[in-house]
Amino acid sequence: MNAEIQADAMSVRELLDGKKYGIDEYQREYLWQTKHVSDMLEDFESRFLGAWDESHEYEAVASYPQYFLGPMVISAINGERLIVDGQQLITTLTLLLIFLHHLQQGEEAQVD
Repeated sequence: MNAEIQADAMSVRELLDGKKYGIDEYQREYLWQTKHVSDMLEDFESRFLGAWDESHEYEAVASYPQYFLGPMVISAINGERLIVDGQQLITTLTLLLIFLHHLQQGEEAQVD
């Protein structure tokens, strides 16, 4: 067996855009509760507000410091991507992005 371990830093867009992930049968079910999601959102908010200034233009946000979500382990077996570690976070991010996508429907300025 020729296994290769590769470590890459990537954005949420790179992690999720056009990708499909599976969960192996030994993985636990989704267990995050409101507190876990609130903690994550508060971390995001704190990082954002640390750089935010009301005089900044909308485009300036793209240059704000990145937020490190933590390590995630993905295994590729027979062309299928399986989440080994990070299932709770990836699932929560996906649900959050779906919520935000639906929230902005009908708005004039939408974010991709």
